[in-house]
Order: sequence, then C-alpha cells, then structure tokens
Amino acid sequence: MLFSVLVLVNCSDEQVISQTSKQKPFVVSCLNEKLPEFSLGIDSNLSKDEVEALCSCIWNRLNSSWARRTSVAIVEGREADVSSVHMYAFPAKFGSAISKCGGLEM
Repeated sequence: MLFSVLVLVNCSDEQVISQTSKQKPFVVSCLNEKLPEFSLGIDSNLSKDEVEALCSCIWNRLNSSWARRTSVAIVEGREADVSSVHMYAFPAKFGSAISKCGGLEM
C-alpha cells in the first residue's frame, strides 16, 4: 500500500496536467524496517543514509504494538489479518510518524 498526498493550489488544469505528468515523487522503500513504501515530494532526492535514518525514525515512532503489527502485515500482503479499525487508523499514525521525522521537509 502506497500513501501519497499531492496538494496543488492556484493551478490551472493545464498546469496540473503538465506538472504531474512529467515529474514523479521520490518513493521510499525501507530495507531494514517493515514499513510500506511511501512517496515524498517531487523534489525529494534522499541518499541511502537519509532513507535509512528516515525509516528508522518512522519505525521508532510506530511505538504501539498494533501499529507495528499493521505495518508488517501490509508489507507482507496480509491486510486481511488486520482489524478494520487498525487498517483505518494506520494511515494517520504512519503519516504522523513521517511528518515528525521530517519526511515532509525532505
């Protein structure tokens, strides 16, 4: 599951189409932590060390057992094993961790 948010303000339809069709967001794939892939901004370009630090920070912010179990289940394709309440709550928890770890400024 990939979480992505793109906010465009004061853009014409032509600008939106030309901007979004040419540029792709930076996709983060964590190797050491079982976190779902996620995307950062179009201008993001993190080094391997920055990705590892961001992933580690996010994992440490998912400090409740349900959030970590949900993350692992998503990565392993076992979403059906997770309660609907946790699946509903996970994006907010995950997004908050990304934000608190500085991912939105990278």
